[in-house]
Amino acid sequence: MLRKARPTAVNLMAAIDRITKNLKNVVQTAEAIFAEDVALCDAIGKHGADLIHDGDSILTHCNAGGLATAGIGTAIGVIRRSHEQGKRIHVFVDETRPLLQGARLTAWELRNSVSPILLFATIWPQP
Repeated sequence: MLRKARPTAVNLMAAIDRITKNLKNVVQTAEAIFAEDVALCDAIGKHGADLIHDGDSILTHCNAGGLATAGIGTAIGVIRRSHEQGKRIHVFVDETRPLLQGARLTAWELRNSVSPILLFATIWPQP
């Protein structure tokens, strides 16, 4: 059921595969996945922030923050670490149709941690 609900969530699919292969150790497997994801998000945030310069502008698409991961997020983790380093960055958040993950999730995650952000509508015809 989770596969059909979030077919593009690659990390979720990998976690489902690992857990179903280790049903006798579900708790240990889940805890290992959690710890690995937190560490990966931290590493991505640290290394990605090295590539961001003061005054840069960043465009996000969909949601790649803490709501989509166990840690601080992947792309959002880079933005947060850059902000923590004192870099003044501008974040453009698109709405990400059809479920508006950018408008609903990314903007919500960033609104209190990074300034300024701009949420914009992607005017695109819907089928």
